[in-house]
Amino acid sequence: MSTAADATRDALYAAILAHPDEDTPRLVFADYLDEQGDHHRAEFIRLQCRLALMNEWDDGYTAADVRCRRLIAEHPEWLDPLRQLNADLLNQPGAFLTHWGRGSHSGFRRGFSSVVSALPEWFAQSGHELFARFPIESAGFHLDYELARAALADGSHLNPLRELSISLWGQEREGLEALVSARRMERVRHLGVYSEVIAVDPFYALLNAPQFAALETFQIWSDCGDPGPRQPPDAIRELDQSSWLFGLRGLAMDGDVFEGLTDRLTRGSDWNPRLQRLFLRGYLGPYGQIAPENAAQVTAGVRSGWFDAVHDLDLSACDFEGLVLKELATRTAVRPIRVTLPGRNRTGYQKGMEVRAGFLATDWLSEVRVLKSKRVGGAEINELVRSRLPGVLRVLEIPRGSLTGEHLSDLLDVPDGWPHLESLNVLNNPIPDDALKEFLSRVERFPRLISLSVGDRKPAPEFLAQLAASPQAAQFRELRLNVPLSTTTADALARSSYLAELDLLSVMEGEAEPAALDRLRRRFGARLTLEAPPPRESE
Repeated sequence: MSTAADATRDALYAAILAHPDEDTPRLVFADYLDEQGDHHRAEFIRLQCRLALMNEWDDGYTAADVRCRRLIAEHPEWLDPLRQLNADLLNQPGAFLTHWGRGSHSGFRRGFSSVVSALPEWFAQSGHELFARFPIESAGFHLDYELARAALADGSHLNPLRELSISLWGQEREGLEALVSARRMERVRHLGVYSEVIAVDPFYALLNAPQFAALETFQIWSDCGDPGPRQPPDAIRELDQSSWLFGLRGLAMDGDVFEGLTDRLTRGSDWNPRLQRLFLRGYLGPYGQIAPENAAQVTAGVRSGWFDAVHDLDLSACDFEGLVLKELATRTAVRPIRVTLPGRNRTGYQKGMEVRAGFLATDWLSEVRVLKSKRVGGAEINELVRSRLPGVLRVLEIPRGSLTGEHLSDLLDVPDGWPHLESLNVLNNPIPDDALKEFLSRVERFPRLISLSVGDRKPAPEFLAQLAASPQAAQFRELRLNVPLSTTTADALARSSYLAELDLLSVMEGEAEPAALDRLRRRFGARLTLEAPPPRESE
């Protein structure tokens, strides 16, 4: 029998479905859940609504993100209603837009199941039931077969979607043509297209397709497995002035698309710089061999001014970041807030590392709050500690490098400490046990640090023992420890009173006895992730 509480719940949930873009119905629903005693779900909804309005560099973002991930780990049943409708919908959730700081959180958005991956023809037949029961806003499709492309043509069943992720592998031209002819796409704000190659003519048609006029972010990826030279899409150079491309706030693209686009922009662009997020990847030639004309094209593109409003710059997967950085450093208007750089082995341009020398100390990075770069060495650390960045960074990720205990001490010795840093990732750097122990004893240099990622798969028993026994450990909410456990250290962590408020703990099983690992599981429950030891090599 239906109760008054059930009727109230149904009415409040119906308001969410009727107004999927608004937060108020969701927050009202959260208040109702609190009244009914479902405090965790209410907290989760509020946190995700808050995160949707935040950037990774905002104060408090890390704590809210970590807490959300804990709540999801502890409540897998929250996905049961969607799983019962069609378990295949959860096969690949969250594949799109994770780069833009919209982390997937296992397919949830603003507190509810919102991200799915399905066959387009399933949507044509059953999508109405899905949208009637869930506030779905993001979907991913494969358009590599005719039935899928035919189902996309009539987009009426996809009208509620705000995000669309399309894979075209093997059927690039046909898939793009289907996307260009798709109807009812006016509500889509974020579009991702992934293909092996770019079919020029339909790609040009897509960029001028009026049904995508409301797009805010666009990702276009092609297969960069072969770093050899590719022909840039010449049609980009003749883009119509009405193209939605010129109103984007976020753009992620390959090097060949970038090359053609910069040529169009530098010949008298009407693009009013609104671009806030830019992600470049791919190659402009064989590793380390960028032709002079290609280099000139990149330089001209940066000088055109269309980077000037970018505050989120990701160059982590391209071979021409040296060129981009060199030009950006000369433009006083550019003040990025998040910068992601490639590791040493991804720098194909021969002068890339030479150009990067000293860049951490440049004025154009004075407002950076998030800095990410792999395979950082001592020279970069020396620049970092002498720059303004320790006083302003919220997130620092420098994993898989050559940092030693001495370099970690350099971070600790910064005169004024790191007053705002919330997340530090130095995973897979050869930092020894005694240096990690020293770091913990001086963690007051990082008064707001709540997420710490350390370890390089080598034992660090003294660090783990001190972590379990140290009052300083109470400030952490997330610990990612790439460190193998022993029975002694596993028991120490399980008994620690200072880790009571920890939201997430990840650590390697190591050689700890099964009973000790069970005690650790009982203590932390779903908050704990145990990484199994790597398989032994056969003799």
